[in-house]
Amino acid sequence: MNSEGFQPHTAPVRVWPSRRCPDWLLTRLQTKYLRDPGLRERYETQWIGGKDTPYRERVILRRSPLTSLYLHEFHRSDDPRALHDHPWASVSILLRGALIEILGGDVRADRNGDLVRDTGARNLPVGSMVYRPAGLLHRLVVPQWLRPGESPVSLFLTGPRFRSWGFDCPQGWRHWRDFVDADDTGLIGRGCGEP
Repeated sequence: MNSEGFQPHTAPVRVWPSRRCPDWLLTRLQTKYLRDPGLRERYETQWIGGKDTPYRERVILRRSPLTSLYLHEFHRSDDPRALHDHPWASVSILLRGALIEILGGDVRADRNGDLVRDTGARNLPVGSMVYRPAGLLHRLVVPQWLRPGESPVSLFLTGPRFRSWGFDCPQGWRHWRDFVDADDTGLIGRGCGEP
């Protein structure tokens, strides 16, 4: 159990299949959020990983204790050292580009007796609508074959926060503050304790 009284990953978390967003809704969302030149000036924008070379650009469209809505533009893939989870359930709709989602599976012993986590992957093309329950382990990868100007953009809706989030390290779950860079949470930090 961690300092917040939460014991992570004690029960399997269901991986929900991705769905295709209806074309009429996708077109409306793309028009509203991708073709509005003044959008980033009207809302608070966070550059995760630094403004000069951000890992992700987050436009905060709505933030409240019950629900938040973000526009995420992915400039780089998630940290490859460990899968991470989230503190709330969420729904995302991919408005532009493509992503590959690496998913966490069950923990098992390998041939040497070491504990390993099985993983799977799914392609998320434009229009993918994905529900993720809190605690789902995953990592998002930006495909190298995307052309300039095709960086993935998603609309990301969260529910209420009811736990902390972190990373699935070989030694066990690690709180995000103990994994990322202390000065910039979008930069690589201590991680799982790799040399």
